[in-house]
Amino acid sequence: MTLLLVIIAVALAVVFLAWMYTRRVDAAINKQFPPSGKSLDVDGGSIHWQESGQGEPVVLIHGLSGNLHNFSAMESMLAERYTVYSVDRPGSGHARRDVPESANFEKQASMLLEWMTKTGLDRALIVGHSMGGAIALKMALIEPKRCAGLVLLCPLTAPLSEAAGPLKNLYIPNPATRRFLSATFATPVRMRKARENLSAIFAPDAAPRDFATRFGGALSMRSDTFFGAANDIVAAQKSLYKQFRQYGDISCPVGILFGGKDAVLAPSLHMKHIEDTIKDVTSVLLPERGHMVPISDPAACSELVDTIYTKVKDTSGAPVSSTAEK
Repeated sequence: MTLLLVIIAVALAVVFLAWMYTRRVDAAINKQFPPSGKSLDVDGGSIHWQESGQGEPVVLIHGLSGNLHNFSAMESMLAERYTVYSVDRPGSGHARRDVPESANFEKQASMLLEWMTKTGLDRALIVGHSMGGAIALKMALIEPKRCAGLVLLCPLTAPLSEAAGPLKNLYIPNPATRRFLSATFATPVRMRKARENLSAIFAPDAAPRDFATRFGGALSMRSDTFFGAANDIVAAQKSLYKQFRQYGDISCPVGILFGGKDAVLAPSLHMKHIEDTIKDVTSVLLPERGHMVPISDPAACSELVDTIYTKVKDTSGAPVSSTAEK
């Protein structure tokens, strides 16, 4: 009995220390990286975004466990000729998600469309990276007139037979377990394995030395980011089963770009599915690139945005914003 009490006391002490460590890390990151843009409440939470440049509107949607800073290099390039809206998805970065259940792609897409409406952004070219690509596709299915064109960068497009590569440790089916691990052990484990995990996600490309500061890497280490990403990845499979057979309904121009050595999502599945189902597709394969193309090759990604925007103009005969319809 005494031994059991000792074991329980030690276990509680370990949990408490992990909880304290997590709180300190969160506080330090929040202090160093406060919100950089504007926030707006929508049904189910909030959207945080920053604007730059002048011209036709382009919306950038990041992937799993990311934030708007993942697009820092791309945003600078695109802002030379577009008005760029880099957004934090609900439950990521500095955007709020009120309940975990709103991780499903339909809800996230609806929240982003509501944000567009409230900001007076009637119609835009939508760019999505990784899971952001899946949500961009859902936006085009829900309100096709709002999406002038899509640019999908290493997108998640079809149901997976298993969790995505080095991100599989985020798949935690039980909601209570997700919340407990987020508040305690996830942060110390991720801090210890940060370099290893980063290398796996970027492979075969090298992660930039300023990933933590310039590209939002530090924000991805917060406990609420882990919780949001874990909810995202659990919701992903069911969401994809609802939408992946509907892509043939998408009529706007679509560009898809993949790194040929992507270790997170396989081009042979996700790129091919888009090519097989959507009528108007421009495909770009970068044979030696990995998953994080907005950072490793922003020039190629920006070039595809230009290509799809040109197709939008050729199709409509007018710029994106002047053809807007509610």
